[in-house]
Amino acid sequence: MTYKYIYVRSDVFEKCNQKSFDKKRSFSDMKKLFTIKYWALFILLMAICITTLILYFCLQNKAYSFIPCLLVPIILSIEERYREKLFNPEARKNELLEKANGYKEYIENIEKVLSSHGITSSQYDVLRKECEAEIGKQSKTYDKMKARVLDMLIFTPAGIIIAGLINKTGFTEANMLMALFIIIFGAVIVGVISLLHWVIYYSVGYYKDRYLLDVLNELQYKSEKESNE
Repeated sequence: MTYKYIYVRSDVFEKCNQKSFDKKRSFSDMKKLFTIKYWALFILLMAICITTLILYFCLQNKAYSFIPCLLVPIILSIEERYREKLFNPEARKNELLEKANGYKEYIENIEKVLSSHGITSSQYDVLRKECEAEIGKQSKTYDKMKARVLDMLIFTPAGIIIAGLINKTGFTEANMLMALFIIIFGAVIVGVISLLHWVIYYSVGYYKDRYLLDVLNELQYKSEKESNE
């Protein structure tokens, strides 16, 4: 990993956020965006959930309480089929336009940040390769450790247990308990390795590598789209 790569990775993560086009809808936005038909379906779904819960505690035969849930797939299929008709056309148009402008601003900001580090479009592939190499290096180490633990402490004892249950010769209860203990110990070790990977992933800043790769994918998509037009 070069020092330049570290600087670029940090700068991209800090300055090229997706908030401009990937913001969450507020309740006021949803009131403007969805029509009365959407809210009617939503209220109907909530009514089904509440009815099911009431019936579950009131009826002796609990199976009957889930009958209202049969309406859920029908409601969801209606929502999927007539999705665009559930939107307010003007509000939907404004939302899509805002997202498109935000995405354009996001791409321009990425190019501006990379350009400030002297990285032009012809050098994106070089940066991508270094980024992919770093991501591969991170996962490769922990994947090897997990594979070794799984093989030695989980799969091998599990195979011994299966063979002992089939043959039933010379396989005592003590052998079974020992094999189960080894499997549980192996599962704990795998959990510790996963936790260690997660801690290092966020403490060292490896998540910035993944974000940088996503950013470069966006630029590649833009480049390919422009070349096809």
